[in-house]
Amino acid sequence: MTRTQLVVVLFAVLAGSPTAAAGQALHLITIADTNDVTIGEGAKQNSLDVAKFVTGTAQSLGLTLKRTTVQGADFKCGKIIAALSSAVGAIGANDTVVFYYSGHGFRPPTETSAFPSFFCALSGPYPSLAAVSKQLAQKARLTIAIADTCNVVMPEQPAAGVPPPPSAAAPRTLQLQNLFVKSSGTLVFSSSKPGEFSWYLPTGGFFTRRLLASLDSATSAGEPGLWSVVDARATTEIKIPMPDGQKILQHPISDLSQLSQPKP
Repeated sequence: MTRTQLVVVLFAVLAGSPTAAAGQALHLITIADTNDVTIGEGAKQNSLDVAKFVTGTAQSLGLTLKRTTVQGADFKCGKIIAALSSAVGAIGANDTVVFYYSGHGFRPPTETSAFPSFFCALSGPYPSLAAVSKQLAQKARLTIAIADTCNVVMPEQPAAGVPPPPSAAAPRTLQLQNLFVKSSGTLVFSSSKPGEFSWYLPTGGFFTRRLLASLDSATSAGEPGLWSVVDARATTEIKIPMPDGQKILQHPISDLSQLSQPKP
C-alpha cells in the first residue's frame, strides 16, 4: 500500500469474580500489526498499554490470566481467525475476555453495523469488530469489544502532538469488581464513527490512551466504577492537532445496549 489506511481496533471481553471460583479466568486476546512500517510502533505500544492494564486487573481480582497474542509475522487474517477460534474454545461461561486489535482496517460498503473490519490480507475473508464481539459473547459472561481504528478507507496523514498519558494512580479493587466482575453482557467501542480516521503516533493511539485514562479515572477512590462513566469520558470528541496548526476531529462510538452493570 503506497498510501496507507490506518485502522486500529481494540477488542476487549472480560469475565471474573472478586473471589474467583475454580477454573475462572480472565482472557486477553491481543492482535497487533507490529511489523507495519507506518503504524507498527504505535500498534505495539497500544497492545503493551492494554496488556498492562488487563494484567493488573487480573492480579487485583485474583483471576487467572490467559493470553492469546497474534502479531509480527503472524499477523494474517487466517491466523487471526484461527487464534479466535482456539481462544473461544477455552472460554468458560463465567469467564471474562478482553480482545484487542491494533492495525489497518476499513469499512466494507455493505457493512450495516457502525463498526469496522480488519485489513489483515490483500483478499478476504476479513474479520469484523461486530462479528468478533458476537463470537466471543456466545461463551463469555462479559464481553468488551474496543476498536481504536479508522472507520473508512482514506489516505493516512501525519498527526502531531501526544495526548496526556493515564495517571499513575493504582486502580481500586471495588471499582474493578464493578467493572469486570459484577457487570455482564457485551460492550463495543470503536475509536471513530463511520467515515472518519483514527489517529496515533509511535506512543500509541489517541483513543487508546483516552480509553485507558478513562478507566484509570473510573477506578480511582470515590468513583462508582461503572462502564457508563468510562463510556461517557472515553467517547467524547477528540481533537487531533496537525502540523499546520489545524485540528482534525475524531468521534469515538460505543454500544452498551447489551450491558448489565451494578447500580451506582
